[in-house]
Amino acid sequence: MSRKKCLNCGETVLEKYCSHCGQKTDTKRLNWHYLIHDIPHSIFHLEKGFFLTLKMMIINPGLVIREYLDGKRAKYFRPLTYLFILGTIAGLIYLNTPIYLEMAKNAESAEMAKVIQDLVGKYYNIVSVVLIPFYSFSVWLFYKRERNFVEIVTAHFLIMGTVSLLALLNLLYNISTNKGLIMGLGIMSTIASLAYYVYVYTTAFVSRKPLARLLIAITLVILNNLITIVIIILVAIIYVLNFTNHEHGNLHFSL
Repeated sequence: MSRKKCLNCGETVLEKYCSHCGQKTDTKRLNWHYLIHDIPHSIFHLEKGFFLTLKMMIINPGLVIREYLDGKRAKYFRPLTYLFILGTIAGLIYLNTPIYLEMAKNAESAEMAKVIQDLVGKYYNIVSVVLIPFYSFSVWLFYKRERNFVEIVTAHFLIMGTVSLLALLNLLYNISTNKGLIMGLGIMSTIASLAYYVYVYTTAFVSRKPLARLLIAITLVILNNLITIVIIILVAIIYVLNFTNHEHGNLHFSL
């Protein structure tokens, strides 16, 4: 029987699992097969390591991503489950945040705001998952020699899950109707999110020199925000068209 090195702890092992840390010895580079297998496993199996992953993604996200992609996965929580858990929490927070209703000026805008609030709250995870391939492709264009596309997608599960924590700032909306506070929290949340993305991209992908990594990270953040704006505009156009058709339908019915 051939001897192998455990990618998680470095011990020499002979069996299917490492006797020192318990990780599988056949851990391979991430690919499409791994990702497809990870989806049902992530949804139906909760494993240890969630709070460690959360803590480390705040303190040193670049290290977490590099270790996970390089095979040190036993101590970390599964990325897709991580995203869904934190995304669900963020969605519930947005769903119960009265900011849209408080800023509405009349009954029509209040109704529209309530619909948007419900969409953001209920489909936060879906929106995040839709954006991930676009964000990942942008990163892959710069770092395709370092990581494959699936590895970068997996990294974004961790990144966007952690960014969802910024939704906690919205809890403060519930204790104040002060527009200055709301605007201040919004600015803080936006700056923190942008800074976090720059920090992660600079430390998670290390095949280039530090200054080049920083410039690439800033470029990626700008590009990803442009992508987000385009997608939001498209969704808004589709929604407005459907909303208009619905209103016309109701008017025709009432006559």
